[in-house]
Amino acid sequence: MKRAPLALLVLLGIGCHGDDPVRQFPGRPDIKDRFVWPEKQTDFWKLYNQNCRGCHGADGTLGPAPPLRDAIFLTIASTAELLDTVSEGRAGTSMPGFSKGHGGTLTDEQMQILVKGLGQELWGKAFTPPAGDWPPYAPPAEKGDVARGKTVFAAACASCHGDNGTGTITMGPINDPSFLALSSEQFLRRIVITGRPDLGMPNCHEKTGREDNFAPLTNADVNDVTALLLSWKISAK
Repeated sequence: MKRAPLALLVLLGIGCHGDDPVRQFPGRPDIKDRFVWPEKQTDFWKLYNQNCRGCHGADGTLGPAPPLRDAIFLTIASTAELLDTVSEGRAGTSMPGFSKGHGGTLTDEQMQILVKGLGQELWGKAFTPPAGDWPPYAPPAEKGDVARGKTVFAAACASCHGDNGTGTITMGPINDPSFLALSSEQFLRRIVITGRPDLGMPNCHEKTGREDNFAPLTNADVNDVTALLLSWKISAK
């Protein structure tokens, strides 16, 4: 009886273990590297890296845009608001819409995967709002008062940002035409409330870096200091 050539037996042996990554046939593509059509992509991190990372940072922090990995933000922003923002973008800012109806490429399912990953599965909502007058995220019907805003700014912000928001040795200016031109009212209000935890900026209730007599900002305080920032924006035009 003739024996099969040794090379054939080796090939047959490899074929029997095609699913074993150690004994895989040379050149056979890994299933993890298979091509996925863009509209079929359902992996959160791939969607995030392709669409969000450039502005919001590799892990949701330290990007040119406000952090998404922010417990306060994820607490006060509802799922519906997050979906609307991803879909339509934010008017008056550089945040674009990612839905196909607004010039983007994401499907409804993909936007839901992003929002679910941000708010529930990965970064969660670990923040418990303090008792008392906790300011909501949505802008109020009544605008704040600029004069009162100056008083609030002096107590809560000037120690880092300077008396008129022009900056200090340790902190850059916020009363800056370029910065304000890129900042919408909603953005400014959000930063007053949440701070920038990735940059060490305290939120509206934290005393870190502030005077000993600092009191947590009320809803009216947030409205007033936001009005002050907007007045700087208007005067800078």
